Formats: sequence, C-alpha cells, structure tokens
Amino acid sequence: MKKIKSKKFKQSLVFLITFLIVYILWRFMFKYIIGVSKVCYNKWCFIVEVAKTDKERQKGLMDRQEMKKNKWMIFVFDEEKNYSFWMKDTLISLDIIRIDSLGKIVDIQTASPCDATLCPTYIPQGNAKYVLEINAWMAEKKWIKIWDNLTFKLK
Repeated sequence: MKKIKSKKFKQSLVFLITFLIVYILWRFMFKYIIGVSKVCYNKWCFIVEVAKTDKERQKGLMDRQEMKKNKWMIFVFDEEKNYSFWMKDTLISLDIIRIDSLGKIVDIQTASPCDATLCPTYIPQGNAKYVLEINAWMAEKKWIKIWDNLTFKLK
C-alpha cells in the first residue's frame, strides 16, 4: 500500500515540476524573447501595438470598436517629419501625441471619429518620428503635456 501511494506521489510531483518548468519557459518566451512593446511616462507604462510598415500605418486603428484602457498604438516612421493624420473609418475618439526622435512630445491633439468621405486632417505643430494614439482625453487625465518626455521599449 505504501509503495502505491509513494509511486502516485512521485508521479504527481514529476507532473507538477514539469508543469512549472513549462509554465516558466512559456512566460519567459513571451516576455523576453517575443517581448512586449511599451511606452512609459513618469511611473506609468502602457502596452503599445507598433505600426511600422506603410500598410500598418495606413490601417492604424480603423474599424476598431474600442481600445483597451492601457493598450495603445504607436506609429514609427523612418525619419522625423511633419506627419498629418486623419480619422477615416476610425470609430473611436483619440488623442494623437507626436513625439520627436529624442522622446519629447511636440504636439497633442484630440481627434474625433469620422466615417465620411471627407474627414478633417490633424496637422501637427512640429516634426515627429513617432505618433502615439491613445484613448481621447487620456493625455489630460494622465497629465501628459507638450515638452514632456516618453521612453520606449519597442519590439
């Protein structure tokens, strides 16, 4: 009887250890190998979806019903220029934050959804290498202002 219990205990222990090793490897793989892109401001860090190809930048947040509170989108450009945006087929209001190559915010605008053929164009006050789109009025709620610095970890 003791051998049966001992054998079952050993099998359970081996299963548990194997499960823990697989779980730890899985967490490591997604966190460090695949990684997560994020933008940080003061003590807050937010997960960002990165749009770095022309196709990804053109699609942006079109046709999305919502954006999670702490998951945003960042557009990464090859060079620092004056990039204007419009909200064609964008269903949610957004803050558009333009950031220079050093991480300094050069412009913040709040943009409204537009499903019409002619949508307003949001022209920035300065050149940017990055454009961060977050839920509308979130910049104001988090006290994010022009000339503040953001840090990035982009994959």
